[in-house]
Amino acid sequence: MSSFKRFTLLFGLVLSGMAVAARADWCPFCTAVQQTFAEQMGTSDIVIMAELIQLPTEQPKDDQLPKAMFRVTEVIKGQPDVIATGREFTSIIVGQPEVGQSFLLMGVDPPEIAWTTPLRLSPAATEYLRALPKLPAKGVERLKFFQDYFEHDESMLAFDAYEEFARASYAEIIEMKPLLDREKFLKWIQDPEVSTNRKRLYFTLLGVCGTAEDLPLLESLLTSEVNETRRGLDAMVACYLTLKGESGLDLIEREFFVNPKSEYVDTFAAISAIRFLATEKNDIPRERILSALHKVLDRPALADLVIPDLARWEDWSVIEKMVTLFKNSTEDTKWVRVPVVSYLQVCPKPEAKLAIDELKKIDPESVRRAETLLKWESGEDEFDEDNGDSDTKTETPDATQPAPFESKKGGDDGTAEPIEVSINVPIYEVRRLPTAVSERPTSVTAIHSVATAQFVSTTSDVSPDLQSSETNTEKAAPAALVASAPNIGSSLAMIFVPLASFVLLFLLLWSVFNGWFERLIF
Repeated sequence: MSSFKRFTLLFGLVLSGMAVAARADWCPFCTAVQQTFAEQMGTSDIVIMAELIQLPTEQPKDDQLPKAMFRVTEVIKGQPDVIATGREFTSIIVGQPEVGQSFLLMGVDPPEIAWTTPLRLSPAATEYLRALPKLPAKGVERLKFFQDYFEHDESMLAFDAYEEFARASYAEIIEMKPLLDREKFLKWIQDPEVSTNRKRLYFTLLGVCGTAEDLPLLESLLTSEVNETRRGLDAMVACYLTLKGESGLDLIEREFFVNPKSEYVDTFAAISAIRFLATEKNDIPRERILSALHKVLDRPALADLVIPDLARWEDWSVIEKMVTLFKNSTEDTKWVRVPVVSYLQVCPKPEAKLAIDELKKIDPESVRRAETLLKWESGEDEFDEDNGDSDTKTETPDATQPAPFESKKGGDDGTAEPIEVSINVPIYEVRRLPTAVSERPTSVTAIHSVATAQFVSTTSDVSPDLQSSETNTEKAAPAALVASAPNIGSSLAMIFVPLASFVLLFLLLWSVFNGWFERLIF
């Protein structure tokens, strides 16, 4: 296979990995890490099981890896005229395996097949892989098979089973309720050896199949002062509220919204759980959810976490509270000013317009930034972000324009499509995250965009409440730098410059180490 073809294959795998992270309809609290066996098999031309019949007989050259002889024992995928049982071939070998051991190999671009590195198989793995092609593409029967491999002794299989569930939609998980093993989930969420990602999955599944008998355990975990017992807190809160219902919000408010000792990551996790329930389920009245989120506004250092949700759900009952947040903000909480202005900009009430005029006299720069971001998100580019003296006049909403929260679809009238943002990042790995935006007007998207920018500040600008958070271990960029309004050119540059650098570096390495590098990868 030519170097260009192999480069194309490798680059395609990189892009497919990026696509894995971009899916928004998977398990809401699970993080898909890499391709599953089923996905790898689907993108390969040939999938076989082979027996090692001869170890390398010659010492490889410096730029090569050793090759061993294999015999095909079973063809899982492949045309008979290309690959068949009994065929012998050579492929690279890693480690010191024994003759007679079974391996999984995948290949592309026949007839000159480029093989992947052989994967040693146990009897359990062999049966697992044989079953994959026979499973339906999605649905209850497929998930039922993978549930049997949760926490399997062979970590490779347990990990793949988790990946399959991480890709399942919440609707599919609900359909599987009669088949879920509640007792095992209760055991695993209390096991300190189980990883956080898997605990998130088990909390999600317990929220579907659990009962009121599980509430005391969940309450003890939620109120524990030991951080180790509260791993996967976002999924834990969602599980608890799913089983407890509206009355469970009292505990969440007390522990994570009102409690001044609650760290940023914990409050963020609780808000994420409530946001999921408000989007995917309707068990808790929206008015009660909004009432709970209002409690966060009393903690200025964390108020930005809920401002986008209040705007998205058209809660205009806190205009005065927003103005107070703006006026009372200090050097440690001044990032809240732009999200507040963005909230007021999309509010249809006349008092919001009056409030913006009042706040512009206090801090015209924050108002300018909010207006610039709103224009940028709306596709209006008639502004210069470097012009600090640009006109920031807030115009009265035109009655002929769509209401701020009407769904805008692209069409003959020239209205713009809403911008969709999907984020699937573990909450403990970042300092500030915007909430996911789906089918939302661009004006609300602007609030999320500015919330992300405004909350990054220097370590010295962080309040004591935030300094205690484990997410503040990394030095952040100056607020003045990250809070400036982005333009389209800089955004594209941020995406394509690193990508172009990566491609150029890869091509250089490919040309220099052509023979050795090809064998290392394939």
